[in-house]
Amino acid sequence: MSMTAEELAVLVTSLEALGWQREEERIVAPHGTIWLHYKDMPSFGTGHQLRETMCGRLERIRLNREIASEGEQEDWQRSFDDTVGLIQCLDRVFGGPVSSAGR
Repeated sequence: MSMTAEELAVLVTSLEALGWQREEERIVAPHGTIWLHYKDMPSFGTGHQLRETMCGRLERIRLNREIASEGEQEDWQRSFDDTVGLIQCLDRVFGGPVSSAGR
């Protein structure tokens, strides 16, 4: 099962309200560390499955904080912020634990 066209439209609109930008056939996070292609959205499965994937990404980002050099900390923070923002948006659109994503 994958997101319906209606669910995708709500997600994209919600992401735009959070500062994401449409660029051709994709939507790009505020810091540019994540982009989602519209035509690939069905391959992400449901909103809940996309959230699970992004939670895995967030865990990897957290683990990499310790090995990021001082000069990489700003990039690390951008990636962290974009990922948390996407997870929280997915929680609002599809239902989920909004408060736990940033912890």
